[in-house]
Amino acid sequence: MKRNILAITLGDPAGIGPEIAAKVIEKSSMTRLGSVVFVGCEWAIKMGAHSCGVDLPPIKMIERFEQARPGLNFLDIGLKKPSNFCFGKVQADCGRIAVESVEIAALACLKKELSGMVTCPLNKEAIFAAGFIEDLGHQEILARLADVSWTATMLMTPGLKVAHLSTHKSLIEAAQYVTKENISSKIELIHRTLNGWGME
Repeated sequence: MKRNILAITLGDPAGIGPEIAAKVIEKSSMTRLGSVVFVGCEWAIKMGAHSCGVDLPPIKMIERFEQARPGLNFLDIGLKKPSNFCFGKVQADCGRIAVESVEIAALACLKKELSGMVTCPLNKEAIFAAGFIEDLGHQEILARLADVSWTATMLMTPGLKVAHLSTHKSLIEAAQYVTKENISSKIELIHRTLNGWGME
């Protein structure tokens, strides 16, 4: 990879993802990172911008990540606006758009076409309605695409790293999941991962 390319997926078009993305674009000082590529549907980002009063600046439309230029780029995944589209409602088509956007960006990361990806929120009900019944969230989508079963969500800030022992479980299930075996396994995963990243 010759330069940094960061993908940002728009999330569920009927949710807050496109609004978040529009506000990020409005504060486009983040382009100092290199090339930023928003991944989703152009109609969704336009509606998100309109709903929060953001005037979108010119954004270069691309068809492949390699076409990205320094600054703001947009890769439209080509799915049309649902005929029954409505903000704030669960819609299978919107769940499909959200998952496919993540898949496109994640697969590009695995092929080393991108430096990384950031994701706007998904709607689990919409994902299920679209038929992705095993994908409870981003972690499960990424694990499926990378063909791994051993995963963890980690929150990181300078001086602190926190990995979740469990995700997407009811309170009683989460409590029952706190076992010596599960904790030891997660610690081993964290240790191997951080060592692989060159961290202690």
